[in-house]
Amino acid sequence: MRQAGVLAAAGLVALETMIGRLAEDHANAKRMAAALAAIPGIALDLASVETNIVVFEPPEPWTPQAFVAAAKEESVLLVTFGGRRVRAMTHGDVAANECERAVDVLAEILTGSGPPPRQGS
Repeated sequence: MRQAGVLAAAGLVALETMIGRLAEDHANAKRMAAALAAIPGIALDLASVETNIVVFEPPEPWTPQAFVAAAKEESVLLVTFGGRRVRAMTHGDVAANECERAVDVLAEILTGSGPPPRQGS
């Protein structure tokens, strides 16, 4: 079955070349989480950041949807994650300096003038 071979090839690349990259992704996520947690209003449990996933809550009156939309306008891609949570992920296509830039952009969004846009669910 040809499709199985394609999937197996992707798995082999991941196992043979990306294992070492995981430590870098996890370290980037930890640094990103610590920087986000230092932004007033951001709710983030640093102990929960064990992999490349950073989950946090934007401050009121921001909705997660509005915050994700504002970040996307600045080329920072996040996703809503249920309730008031937002998820950021580090991976092989995101360098440490890009994580730092993302945090700077998010801080700027939160400290910008005027009220944040409100969006429905």
